Amino acid sequence: MLKLLLRLIKNLILYTLIIVLSVIIRQFIGFNVVDGESMQPLLSDGDILFGYKVDPEKLTRYDVVTFYDPEDPSQLLVKRVIGLPGDEITLKEDDVYINGEQETLLYHTPTFDEQTTVTHTVPEGHVYVLGDNRHNSRDSRLLGMIPFDTLYFHEIVRLWPLDSVKSL
Repeated sequence: MLKLLLRLIKNLILYTLIIVLSVIIRQFIGFNVVDGESMQPLLSDGDILFGYKVDPEKLTRYDVVTFYDPEDPSQLLVKRVIGLPGDEITLKEDDVYINGEQETLLYHTPTFDEQTTVTHTVPEGHVYVLGDNRHNSRDSRLLGMIPFDTLYFHEIVRLWPLDSVKSL
């Protein structure tokens, strides 16, 4: 009877430790599933990402982040950081200018629906995000600036599908 009680206590401690560690770890790292096509060709619907909790002070331009959708906080969106606090972002037809310099990265699909020029200055405590598939993306063009406190994870690795594992 004593052996059974000791074994029960040992298992209870072990399971409690596992649960506590899981909760603590989940505060710092996580897995997310891409929902939609807004980050193609880099990411596709159903891809599984691994990332760590965003530290806004360490964000850099072009990082891939997940954040809570301002219109539906139960949903996470995956986008690329284009503008940091203080940056001036200009959208002119199919081109993006960051602080007056044309963005020349090759991983986005051009074609904005707008045929006008719009300029935004990113306020402190916010970022400006765009999807790589800009023709099919709900991003800062529609949602506005994204507050730091809605940023969730800085995505660093695509884990699934296995034949497409890569660092972001």
